[in-house]
Amino acid sequence: NGTILGANWTTQGRFSSALSFNGNGDEVTVPYAPSLDLTAGMTLEAWVYPTDYSDWRIVLFQEFAGSWNYYLALYDGSVVVGLPESEFESASVNLNEWSHLAATYDGLNLRIFINGSEVGSLDIPGVVLASQRPVTIGSSISGEYFSGRIDEIRIYDRALTATEIQADMNTPL
Repeated sequence: NGTILGANWTTQGRFSSALSFNGNGDEVTVPYAPSLDLTAGMTLEAWVYPTDYSDWRIVLFQEFAGSWNYYLALYDGSVVVGLPESEFESASVNLNEWSHLAATYDGLNLRIFINGSEVGSLDIPGVVLASQRPVTIGSSISGEYFSGRIDEIRIYDRALTATEIQADMNTPL
């Protein structure tokens, strides 16, 4: 239920349709809802088909006080997850092919999954804040934009298990 700016629907999604982003100003803004305050834990998931991953390519982002609260992104091809005061970079994905990205955080451990397999974890004690801000898909407040297609975005208020992530990966919305 977001507002699309510039991004276009395409029939070339992972399962059916997806949004296509041109890397220069396209975004979707999902209005704030209390369910987006992931203070007790979180899972962020998306199928992505990057067509360019030079520099930062934001999949989804929530702001807090002029910085980030949480985000899922690519940086020069590597999967990066950001939490307040922390960033974690993991394995890379390929250009011009679909990859399923997932990140979980349980209040202590941040895990990154690519195509259903855990590719990295890091202990990060701390909290995700209640920001009362919208979530953007395909962009950040710093003007970093996704280039390619994004499909099947899911946001949970708890850390899913690997089995649950694998089930989501194979189940269209």
